[in-house]
Amino acid sequence: VAHARARGLALPDDVVHWLLTHAPRDMSALVATLEALDRYSLARGRPVTLPLAREWMLSTPPADATL
Repeated sequence: VAHARARGLALPDDVVHWLLTHAPRDMSALVATLEALDRYSLARGRPVTLPLAREWMLSTPPADATL
């Protein structure tokens, strides 16, 4: 949450809880997730909300996916 605040990203409590239950929990992965979610919200001109986070997660392939 502190990293998100430092970036100027307001994270609602429901999004924080959802990320902690659906995203990898190591610090580097969480930071990368926050940065990617921030970019996604800026590209769509929408604030970070739970529906946006779910949309982003469904549209993003897993980091360990191989082509």
